[in-house]
Amino acid sequence: MAKKASTGSKKAAGTGGNAPSLFSFAPSSLKSKTPEANKIPEKGVSKDTSVQSGSTGGPSTSRLHPPVMTRPDTSATTTAPKPVPGPATAPFKPAPAPRIGANKPASTPAVPASKPAPDVPSAVPKPAHDPAGPSGPVSYDEILRRLSFVSIEKPNKAPAGLAVPMAPGTFEHYLLLNVEYDRETNKALLRFYDPASKKIYFLFDPAKHEPYCLSRRPKTELEANPQLTGIDGFKRVDVVRKRDLLRDKELDFSKIVGTTPLTIASGNPSIKDVYPDVLEANIRYHLNYIADMHLVPGLYYSFKDNVLKLDQIPLADDVRKEIDELMKHEKPEYKQFFTEYFEYFVPEVPDIPRVAIDLEIYQSAVDKYPDPGEARDPIIAASIVASDGRNEVLVWKGHKLSGIGPLHEGLPPNLKVRVFESEAELIRELFRVIWLYPILITYNGDEFDLRYLYNRSRNKKIAIPDDENPIKMERGIGVSKNSAFLKHGLHLDLYQFFRNRSIQGYALGGAYTEHSLDAVSFGLLGQKKFEYEGGISELSFLDLVYYNWRDSWLTLELTRFKSNLVLNLVILLMRICRLPMNEIVRTWVSAWVKQLLIWEHRKRDYVVPNQSDIQAKDLRRDKLATAPLIPEDPGVDGDAEDGDDDDEAGGKRFEGAFVLDPKPGVYFDIIVMDFSSLYPSIIKEWNLSYETINCSCKACTKRQVPGMQHQVCGNRIGIMSLVTGVIRDLRVLYFKPKAKKNPFYNVLQAALKVLINASYGVYGSETFALYCLPVAESTTAIGRYSIKNTIEKATSIGATVLYGDSDSVFLINPGAEKTKLLSNWAEQELHLELDVDKAYKFLALSSRKKNYLGVFKNGELDIKGLVGKKSNTPVFIRDAFFQFTEIIKGITGEADYAAKKETIKGFIRQCWSRIKKNQFPLESYAIKVQLQSKIVKQIADPNEPTLKIQHLMAARELYQLKKTKFEAGASFAFVKVKSGAKALELAHLEEVDRDKYIDLFKSTFEQVLDALGISFSEIIGIRKLDSFF
Repeated sequence: MAKKASTGSKKAAGTGGNAPSLFSFAPSSLKSKTPEANKIPEKGVSKDTSVQSGSTGGPSTSRLHPPVMTRPDTSATTTAPKPVPGPATAPFKPAPAPRIGANKPASTPAVPASKPAPDVPSAVPKPAHDPAGPSGPVSYDEILRRLSFVSIEKPNKAPAGLAVPMAPGTFEHYLLLNVEYDRETNKALLRFYDPASKKIYFLFDPAKHEPYCLSRRPKTELEANPQLTGIDGFKRVDVVRKRDLLRDKELDFSKIVGTTPLTIASGNPSIKDVYPDVLEANIRYHLNYIADMHLVPGLYYSFKDNVLKLDQIPLADDVRKEIDELMKHEKPEYKQFFTEYFEYFVPEVPDIPRVAIDLEIYQSAVDKYPDPGEARDPIIAASIVASDGRNEVLVWKGHKLSGIGPLHEGLPPNLKVRVFESEAELIRELFRVIWLYPILITYNGDEFDLRYLYNRSRNKKIAIPDDENPIKMERGIGVSKNSAFLKHGLHLDLYQFFRNRSIQGYALGGAYTEHSLDAVSFGLLGQKKFEYEGGISELSFLDLVYYNWRDSWLTLELTRFKSNLVLNLVILLMRICRLPMNEIVRTWVSAWVKQLLIWEHRKRDYVVPNQSDIQAKDLRRDKLATAPLIPEDPGVDGDAEDGDDDDEAGGKRFEGAFVLDPKPGVYFDIIVMDFSSLYPSIIKEWNLSYETINCSCKACTKRQVPGMQHQVCGNRIGIMSLVTGVIRDLRVLYFKPKAKKNPFYNVLQAALKVLINASYGVYGSETFALYCLPVAESTTAIGRYSIKNTIEKATSIGATVLYGDSDSVFLINPGAEKTKLLSNWAEQELHLELDVDKAYKFLALSSRKKNYLGVFKNGELDIKGLVGKKSNTPVFIRDAFFQFTEIIKGITGEADYAAKKETIKGFIRQCWSRIKKNQFPLESYAIKVQLQSKIVKQIADPNEPTLKIQHLMAARELYQLKKTKFEAGASFAFVKVKSGAKALELAHLEEVDRDKYIDLFKSTFEQVLDALGISFSEIIGIRKLDSFF
């Protein structure tokens, strides 16, 4: 959007899409293959772009593409849009459509999901008057005369606000969506969704819960301290008995109670100021409440006699038998824990009504972006797309138009465009709609849309009363500076959710590499935003309407595709992590794991230790200073699948995974055997937890960690081991094997995967509340021990090992007998599951670690670590790389490989020639990077010392010259020039430093050519061409 840098995409910016290939040499079957089109998702992630959507009556089987802008009569059964540039589609002949202005059907007719997406050159007949109209300024009266779906709205003086319904004194089967602290009442506020009425109901804490913290000091000592008792809000000191896991005994603790959460930790002064070592003071009040009351957000509750009770849904007999079989070798405590967690996933997730909105703000200049904090510019349009079929665009009549413009075939037949005399009336009507729905969906609404709307409504010229405004702005949760919440319902900001690298990499398989609406929609839906030239204020009426509507449509579809996958994922993560919706979409995995562990501590009456308590019992004698475990969230700069083991983990460094040096070359018929969830499995099998590592038990049988001085308790199950193990087993043993036949289970196993794959990195991060370095060190040490012994065992049975990568071994056609032998050995000796994970028909293995290109038996590509696939590679190099991989992809065997050598040679030479001759447009040289929040602040701060990194200096130059503002996570495009780097918007083609791009091109392809056994100079040279391959 032009209005927000973090989600924007203009045609001039060279965003790619499905533009024609930059290299005309490629065979016809390879043309128009952009990086996005060629991207192969991680295993198990489908690229099916069909979507199930419909009204609140239930999902239908309509395709992803929105219906065409026709007005079919009620006898019409099918409408077919012309898709925007995206994956290739087969033609589909639509039913005849009458003129624009005919009666609209009650809902959008569905295109059968089994059919390919339609591609109709001209599905909309011309109306009696060409809607394009005059090319110059046009009046709204002319628009109203030409377009029957446009209306001028009369002022509506009715208040926009609605009373928030309170939950009845007795209710049954309400879904708990959110828990928060209400400052006005000083109570916990619970928000429930009633599937019957499809409304949100409020329930204030019925249990009279009070804020508190714990202390190891005696009650008498605390009560005798006037500094404590004199704090405003201090109430009393009670004595409670809890188990201290570090000491492995039950102890008395003093419970210091205050009137508000500020009394405990945030006030001035607070109890924590007087006693910095108090326990559980840093847990936010509403999360404390969830843990104390043992609430599970995302599950159903009933309320009677002032008591809230979880609705238990009994497991079917056959399911219980399956669990008994799976858990027959586990301890009773573990089996009970497994069953409890399983029961949380039984209740269905409802299709909650929701509405998506998007704003368009007046731009006085193309490069001037509206400031949501000041909100000085008028809102010229607002789109509304809802799950019940509502499609509306609200337009301010005061906005001067350049013309009517073309009628876009993608607009829905039931669209209403409502023109308002004043901007205040437009905003008030938008508020009325927001009040009607339980959930509001936006893309970057926290930082832009809702923030702008909130501040604009308070402008003196607008002056909408606060009680009509459904939005409340608060300090940001997680990594955002601002969070926008609703007074009556819930706000789901998809930008916050999709930029979570664990969601991007683990749950959604790296289907997108950038976090803009355009990139995410293309990666998940195969759909892109409407592209335009110039500023938003220069658009014609119908271009503005279509652009605005399409953004809301894409936003809503991101919650509806694949049977509401994303909404289901959110609800399931809430259940797993014990977090409310407001938190789960705005925080990252470390916060999720922390809340889950706190909840489990409270359920068992364990005290939650301070980090300093854990470090005080650390008996390590061998302090390592090498590489760490793994980042807590996968991916760097958008490449979610490349979470390498050599990054910092909370500032501490420790020895990471073992990687066997690869044997470079080209190979055929390769089997990869992989340890299933290696690190989570180790944490479970070795009972690793902060209280069991180097425990103080004197009677237990301790287990020595291989290659380390750490020992593990053999007497009790550690809390981290228990939680990590059960989540791992739920996914690996039950839900993943059934995922192909059950879409709900597929979403569930993806949610569980997020937790198990990130938990071990969290445990080794210094910022984690229960940080324990020996746990992280021991996990990787056991991992190294396991993979080294596996390589030795494979060699001893006659298998040829080409490469070992952290948790997997690459073998040359070992055969079924040897793979079974290895699998059985791993289970018996290591107590780990080692299975065949991948089978390549072709593998190009580089001498560089974690760099290879494989082709699966089904023809799909598997690319690891190669620069050519990364999102920050220049456009023309990415295009060349993916066309090169298409040639590789077609190799069927050794004979075919030899036959394709000349094709590969010619392609590389032609690419090289075009670079040397500078035959690419400026946009093709663009390099995109994502700007993190810290960098964004440095760019905008004039007092910040000069940035030393060239592309950040270029971003600051753009900010200073064009006043371009960046949001955290914004994608910034620059080109390398002879003086360093320049923003794409400021650069000229003649400034491009071709030598630097030549070096980039060379290094990109050398990674692959290294696997093929030749140097790059042999490809472009003359003397040694015969040695190529």
